[in-house]
Amino acid sequence: MVTLDRVSFAYGDTPVVTDFSLTLPESGAVCLFGASGCGKTTLLRLIAGLEVPTAGRIQCDAQRMAMVFQEDRLAPWLTVRHNLMLVTDDRTAVEHALRAVSLERAAEQLPDALSGGMRRRVALARALAFGGDLLLLDEPFNGLDDALKVQIAAALRKRFADCPIVLVTHSSDEAKLFDATFINL
Repeated sequence: MVTLDRVSFAYGDTPVVTDFSLTLPESGAVCLFGASGCGKTTLLRLIAGLEVPTAGRIQCDAQRMAMVFQEDRLAPWLTVRHNLMLVTDDRTAVEHALRAVSLERAAEQLPDALSGGMRRRVALARALAFGGDLLLLDEPFNGLDDALKVQIAAALRKRFADCPIVLVTHSSDEAKLFDATFINL
């Protein structure tokens, strides 16, 4: 169960989220939708416990949370495969995640040798390999073509079928790939 009850947050004197409440469904996707700067990423960071609300309460019973940040956050000195192995020692899960994002042939490359879209796919594959009981996605498909978006969204939906998914995107088409309920901020 993930519940935000009258949550507020400010960066210094600048309020970003004010009196926001939301209870996530037990499974399925919710899309936080709104203009740049309205607090979408901040809400993800609050749910993840990376920020602490200035007011209100957050209850998050997730034991294992996967998060794909706006930035790829890859270890540049590790190969694609070893970036995935940072989150699991399950080689089968790693290989499955590589296939799901069509990166099997790039598994031994370092991130600097990859295109931006390929690095984004590594970040998504890491979430697939890790699994968990909550998935947080912040602009997950930047730099990907439509066919890859469809393919990877299907893999994420399957992997996290029994979990809540929170998606931040500016694209209603991307939210539709998850059959997400829209929350306008």
